[in-house]
Amino acid sequence: MASLLLFFSLIQCTGDFKPESTNLFFSLESQNGKNWYLLDQKTGDGAGPFSLPSPHYPVQVPGNLFQEDSFQKHILFQDKPKLFSYLKAIITFSEPEEREKFTKIFYLSTEVNISSQEKLAIRPGRISDRYELYFNGFYIGGCGKFHSPRPECYDKKLIIDVPIPLLREGKNQILLRIQNYFYKESGVLSGPLIFGHTHYIWKEYLNKEYIDLFLILTYFLIGLHIIVIFSDKRKFNYYLYFSLFTFSLVAFLFLRTQWKYNIVSSLYHIKKVEYLLLTLLFPLFSLFFRNFLKYKYTGVHKFTDLLFFLIFLLMLLHPSTRIWNFLNYNAMQYLNYIYVIINFNILIKEILLKNKKAIFISIGSLSLLFTATLDILQNNLHLSLPTNLSQYGFFLMILSITLILNYEQFKIFKENETLLKGIEQKYRELNGLYKITKLFSIPDLSVQSILQTIVKIVPNLFHPERKVTAKISLEGNIYTNSEYTTKSCISRTFDSPKNEEGTLQFCFPEGQIANDNDKDILNTLCLLIEQIIDKAYLSEKIRLSDLVIDSAIEGIVVTDSDSYIEFVNPAFTKITGYTSKEILGKKISILKSDRHDKNFYRSLWENLIKKGFWQGEIWNKKKNKEDYLELISITSIKDIENKTTKYAAVFFDITERKKREEDIQFYAYHDPLTGLPNRLFFFEKINELCNKEKKPFILVLLDIDNFKQINDAFGHNAGDLFLRESVERIQEGLNQDDFIARLSGDEFTIIIQRKYASSDLISFI
Repeated sequence: MASLLLFFSLIQCTGDFKPESTNLFFSLESQNGKNWYLLDQKTGDGAGPFSLPSPHYPVQVPGNLFQEDSFQKHILFQDKPKLFSYLKAIITFSEPEEREKFTKIFYLSTEVNISSQEKLAIRPGRISDRYELYFNGFYIGGCGKFHSPRPECYDKKLIIDVPIPLLREGKNQILLRIQNYFYKESGVLSGPLIFGHTHYIWKEYLNKEYIDLFLILTYFLIGLHIIVIFSDKRKFNYYLYFSLFTFSLVAFLFLRTQWKYNIVSSLYHIKKVEYLLLTLLFPLFSLFFRNFLKYKYTGVHKFTDLLFFLIFLLMLLHPSTRIWNFLNYNAMQYLNYIYVIINFNILIKEILLKNKKAIFISIGSLSLLFTATLDILQNNLHLSLPTNLSQYGFFLMILSITLILNYEQFKIFKENETLLKGIEQKYRELNGLYKITKLFSIPDLSVQSILQTIVKIVPNLFHPERKVTAKISLEGNIYTNSEYTTKSCISRTFDSPKNEEGTLQFCFPEGQIANDNDKDILNTLCLLIEQIIDKAYLSEKIRLSDLVIDSAIEGIVVTDSDSYIEFVNPAFTKITGYTSKEILGKKISILKSDRHDKNFYRSLWENLIKKGFWQGEIWNKKKNKEDYLELISITSIKDIENKTTKYAAVFFDITERKKREEDIQFYAYHDPLTGLPNRLFFFEKINELCNKEKKPFILVLLDIDNFKQINDAFGHNAGDLFLRESVERIQEGLNQDDFIARLSGDEFTIIIQRKYASSDLISFI
């Protein structure tokens, strides 16, 4: 901002001066180099005007070695200076004694013709390294401190007004008192020295500075723009490298302008930063170039980058400006050529591969090459062309790269926009399908409710602007939206568990056509409908099965392959006394009683494993430790690999039934009153002894005398009591193997299978 205010003030001070003619505006660069005269000593007192041998030039001046042919040839031609050096009065040094001689102080003198006294100024150009400017022998300005140990102002450009009283009509002398700092060259290095009307000198100077400022500001905005893009797309590193390159370029170009002197006064520090930035520009651009074209990082790249890094460190750590200058001219410039060759080779290869990015970059590169060629021709052949065209060619190259980076960003933006729309659509689809799949988890939901819910969800699968509606037909029923239309529809059938086909239909407003994605959604939804309907029917079956199992009077238990209980029904709890909470996870052996031996269970498992099924009666134990008899069917459940994974058992508690059966069986062969075998049992026993065993036995017949009188006297209850008491007394005299039966009311028979003597038998009876 300070620089802008300064230049605005300069424009304001000089803008009101309008010379009558511009004939005095010229550059000494366009004249023959011999118009400069080299002096090796002063011809007058430095405090006042010089004593000149003659007021008119050129004349032979004692001490003006430049006028001597031998010295002139030695200085200008023996050491092969640059082709344009003599045009700018550059003095080159080769021999050590000359280098020492001319690093002290020397003089350059020339003359200008003036026809009238007007407001004039001099712009000395870029002079190395510090100087004083004398006009007609009087000091009018200068730059830098003589004998300073550091460079002062070899690139600082001044505009020095010439006091009107010093102007003469005709020839006027301009004398430069210069002290060199660098070993190799001194004098008017570039610029060149311009003399003319103050207004035009300032105008020409400011125009160039404003152009430079415009380019610098443009490069800065480009770098800022690219770094903003990188902050959003971090995966593309070439954005970062190009922005770093442009920022380094901005700093470097700024330090090459005169604006820097309004901010920093130390030329030493300016030059240090300038050289450091110079070591970064080519590596950063090459790094961008390789990444942008996705080219392999080769050993040559690594080597050149390493050399630049070492140069950077040396410049950073070494305090001598002469070392910086030496590295710049003897190392960096050659490395830059290597970088140019490498990157140009990459560019050519990519162009041959028809890489559009490389072709576009080549356009900007060709513009730079063309303008740089024109600048070289201008400097050497003095063509009537504008100067510094290469900076505009460089600007076009940077602009072309910026445009293609923005085009890349635009493509990425469009791709992301398309991707975002796709993601948004997929989100709608997934969200809608998720709501539909949630129907799987809703219990006891009827098929009618499911289908009506689906047609309400279908519009949410599409963008609201499409206004898609749906219709489902199944088993003679139709489910649809209230806004249903039939102008443009697609449909597909689906199967139901009842072997009836249903139809799903998507309909679109007029002017819309279904795309492939719509058809994919239709197909997916049909598959979901089939599965949801199957699940609904299956859920109904399961619900009925659960109802049957819960209502069954049989106990049901399911175990895993290791006999750990996984499921029991309410009847199981009712029979065993164990609740599901108490029994789940326990071994089935918790129900085992002690009524069966190991052989029984071994036989059971052998049959179950072999046949996959076992049925029979088992005595088990209830929670209250009471034994009970159950009739049980056990089935092994196998997976698709025919491996048993579970066992299911259904059982009845037949304890009471078994008891009743045993009672019936008992009383069919026993006397209900005494519990003795009855007549039927007696005859079967006799038949068995006679026909099967064929063993001898003793048959004793007993009756009770006067039993009828007991019944008559005391009643039948007393008679029954008498009979039971009599039987007990008889049984007390019998052995365990003896058999006693009641044949009739008071008649009994005894079968004795032991051998008795007659006397013993009579005694026993």
